[in-house]
Amino acid sequence: MKSRIWTIIALAVLLIVLGAAAVIALRPDQYYTSERRAAKERMIDAIGLQVERLDPNKKIEGGAWWDESFIRFADGSWIAYRAQCHKVDPNVFDIFIGKGSDGAWYYSTYHFCIGMMMLQGEDQIERLENFISKYALEKFDGVTDQALLPTWPKSNGAP
Repeated sequence: MKSRIWTIIALAVLLIVLGAAAVIALRPDQYYTSERRAAKERMIDAIGLQVERLDPNKKIEGGAWWDESFIRFADGSWIAYRAQCHKVDPNVFDIFIGKGSDGAWYYSTYHFCIGMMMLQGEDQIERLENFISKYALEKFDGVTDQALLPTWPKSNGAP
């Protein structure tokens, strides 16, 4: 009788483990959904148009150092960007895409939160390079799906 109960318990545990493994194996890759690819394309197009018309010396409303699409650093460098948080659209895992004053395109999966909330209360960052390092930005060509790859958390153990 006892062995039968243990056999049933073992089978139940095995079924739970197999079920969990199946769910994990069959879930879509959060980085490569069609919705995230489409968001990336929209972001690149919007940033391209923004940079064409950009006046990097234009004042940001309220004397801030950043707004919903532009960040100016203390040394005068800048990045035009778009960011989306998965809390706004669960089908689009965190994505940040920007084009810097250095002419390079960047992407990140850092979780800036809704409306770039992570920058609120931050002092103005000194240089574009500091922002790149702090928020796990990686360069890409401004076109390919490389911008969908994860960058955060950093694999080197940095915060």
